[in-house]
Amino acid sequence: MRPASIRTRLRQWRTHIATDIDRLRGFPTLRRRFHRNHGYDPNLSDPRTFNEKLQWRKLYDHNPLFPVLMDKVRMPDWARRKLPPTDHHVLPTYLQVARRADEIDFTALPADIALKANHASGWNVLLRAGEPFDEDQVRRRLDTWMSRRFGKTPELHESGYLSIPPRIAVQELLLKADGTLADDIKLHFFGSQFGFGQIGSSTRDHLRQVTYFDENWTVLDVSAGKPRHDPPIARPTRIDDLLRIARTLASHLDYMRVDFMCTEDNCVLGELTMCHTSGLLPLRPVSFDRDMGDLWKLPAQSGRQRAP
Repeated sequence: MRPASIRTRLRQWRTHIATDIDRLRGFPTLRRRFHRNHGYDPNLSDPRTFNEKLQWRKLYDHNPLFPVLMDKVRMPDWARRKLPPTDHHVLPTYLQVARRADEIDFTALPADIALKANHASGWNVLLRAGEPFDEDQVRRRLDTWMSRRFGKTPELHESGYLSIPPRIAVQELLLKADGTLADDIKLHFFGSQFGFGQIGSSTRDHLRQVTYFDENWTVLDVSAGKPRHDPPIARPTRIDDLLRIARTLASHLDYMRVDFMCTEDNCVLGELTMCHTSGLLPLRPVSFDRDMGDLWKLPAQSGRQRAP
């Protein structure tokens, strides 16, 4: 084993121990992070707001379905079983899936690709045509991710990621006509009830814009730290199809975020998210956080059985 790998494993072991201690102490680190971000103390025993309920899910809802849905490699097979064949065109296709970075054959891949750790959030490498990269450095980063477990930190406590077998999923980048990355459409459902949506896009100079909308594509006066599109982004022609597909998938749980990557003429299911931003991104105004919390009936509150 390489020394760097030993250091990585030792650092992860220490983090996991600290996380277990934080749990035994009643989650003081998570509580401090939540208060710092949201401006109020989380009620973990009787959560009311959307972000409080996300904390409750992370800490107390150990639905065995979560690791399957959060796994970028296994999720498409689950979605294929739930969707009619006419909707299978939105499912992602992986060019390669590897356990180790040395299994990836870069010579067989197109120029624009995304390399994703299936067992984590945000562990992605984007390679673009015409932009040189250090192949050895990319492989080292991927192998580091494969030796780590995501989510078990005192500030996150996202245990759903821990049982996902680590894989590197390679996918062709979906690009718009101007060469920028596809728009990211996130649809939040509480069971089969639509809560809210958001669309994010990046300009050529890497400015990130995010707009929140209701089921009719009416812009909501809601923000979470990013500027809104100006002028407002046009209603996607396929949004009704995306809403229908997302509702079919989300109806199996009390809350699910269904993500799509969309260009002018194509949309692909990106991922299914159980804990939006780990419940740590403030939604403003706070009244919106409360309104979305009212829509969410937790298993302990509703008495509903979890989806098989």
